[in-house]
Amino acid sequence: MSAENVRHIQQFDAIRGIAALSVMLSHYVLIFMNSPLSNYHNISSIIGDLSYTPLGIFWAGRSAVLLFFVLSGYVLFFMINSASMNYVSFLMKRSLRLYIPYLLAVFFGVAGEYLFYHGGLPGLNPWLNQFWSAPITIRSILYHLLFVDEFNANHYDFTVWTLVQEMRISILFPAILWFMRDKKWWVPVVIFFMLSVLAMAIRMFALSGGHILSWLTLSGSLTAYIFTPYYIFAFVLGATLATQRASLQKWYNRLGIQGRTAVFSIGFFLYYYGPHFISAVGIHHLMVRDWPAIMGAAILVLVSAYDLVAIQVLTTPILIYLGKISYSLYLLHAVILLAMLHAFYGVISLPVLLLLSIGVTFLVSELAYRFVEKPAISISRRSPQWPIVKRFGKLIKSSET
Repeated sequence: MSAENVRHIQQFDAIRGIAALSVMLSHYVLIFMNSPLSNYHNISSIIGDLSYTPLGIFWAGRSAVLLFFVLSGYVLFFMINSASMNYVSFLMKRSLRLYIPYLLAVFFGVAGEYLFYHGGLPGLNPWLNQFWSAPITIRSILYHLLFVDEFNANHYDFTVWTLVQEMRISILFPAILWFMRDKKWWVPVVIFFMLSVLAMAIRMFALSGGHILSWLTLSGSLTAYIFTPYYIFAFVLGATLATQRASLQKWYNRLGIQGRTAVFSIGFFLYYYGPHFISAVGIHHLMVRDWPAIMGAAILVLVSAYDLVAIQVLTTPILIYLGKISYSLYLLHAVILLAMLHAFYGVISLPVLLLLSIGVTFLVSELAYRFVEKPAISISRRSPQWPIVKRFGKLIKSSET
């Protein structure tokens, strides 16, 4: 079984599940960083040491987010190029798929802050105590409901910034694929990489005092508009893998065991150790450290698509299940963690509380998948057949001709 032979790529679901788990664990790890309490500081030191071993990939949350973006580019290519899909139906389908579970996460975030937040948690670090510290306002809720605008995504659920960027790029992606068409595969890769570099340069200029551009780069934190062209590069790499899938599969199948091992090793090194290497040579800017991780993510997606051993591992039942609940797991783990900490910190010891939080997260994610996400998927799949969607699609098509 390969990506070429199946419409729904199960191993990609598993990768999403692993990535969602990695993001969740990365936030649990951050709880111990820069803590004023000595016992937590010791745990932080141990985690820091382990982060230089391959075990650290299990909490490499930043790289996991970039992996999500590469996978999205791959999937969006097939969605947009479906014979039955016009722009309006694509946009409706994509919006419903992302937005309905997103609304649940925002609701949980608002309700969690209202019910459980009573001030900062003593002994825990400033990173954790920044969340839910701002008052609940109608304005902040409306910003979240608008979804694609720039706003403080850390207010209620600090994971949702990625959904904002994903939806913006989804809106632009049909035009991006049109631009990629009939060009050599490397041309859009180079162009959008240079766009990513330009976006980072503009942001760094604004941060250094370029006040004219500050509205574009500083407002909204991770939902700032400048990050949208920056992250398009990851989506374009994913789409390039999809457009070149036939030749890539032939190339990969010709490799022997040593060649395939080398490809995987390069991908793993770039994905996980690439950011560490960039930091080691003295460049600590987060954006620069992303680029090797994005390229490593693309290589790992390629391996998972065509390597029989990787496919066999990734299609085991537990990883398939993890992939099934991955979106809910990603969206809800932060608000559940905050709710559990603010409700029980000081009553239950922190290690036990964190283990309980993980268990509650999986339980709630399963329920959210069954009763929110699955209906959202069903609605999104039916939406292209809605009369109003068909009508708008025809209007756009006729205006184009």
